[in-house]
Amino acid sequence: MAQGLYKTSPLKQLPGNMIAQGVGGLMGIAGGIIGGGKRRKEQREAQSEMSRNKARYENLDTSNLAANLDNAYEDLSVNTGAADFAREQAQQGQANVMGSMGAAAGGSGCLLYTSPSPRDS
Repeated sequence: MAQGLYKTSPLKQLPGNMIAQGVGGLMGIAGGIIGGGKRRKEQREAQSEMSRNKARYENLDTSNLAANLDNAYEDLSVNTGAADFAREQAQQGQANVMGSMGAAAGGSGCLLYTSPSPRDS
C-alpha cells in the first residue's frame, strides 16, 4: 500500500532551476565549511600583524625628528662678489646721471632757488 502512495518522485515535480539553485547553495555551504578554517587563520594572522605594527607606531618617538641629523651645508658661504660688483655699477651709473643733470643746470649744483624770507632776518 505504501508503494502506490507516490506515483512520481517528488524531485521530478520540482522545476530544474530550483534543483540547480539548491545544489549551488549546498556547494556554497560546503565550500564555506571546508575553506572557513583557512580563512579564519589568515584573518587571525593579519590581525596580529596589524596589532604589532600599530604598537610599533604608537611607541615611535617623534618628539625631535632632527636630533640625529647633520647639516651638510652649515659651513658653506655665499659668494657675493657678483652682487657687489652689480651694486657698484648701479651706483656709478646713478652718480653719472646726477653729474650730467648738474652740468645741464648750469653747474650751480642747485636746481631750486628760494629768496630769503623776511622772517629769516
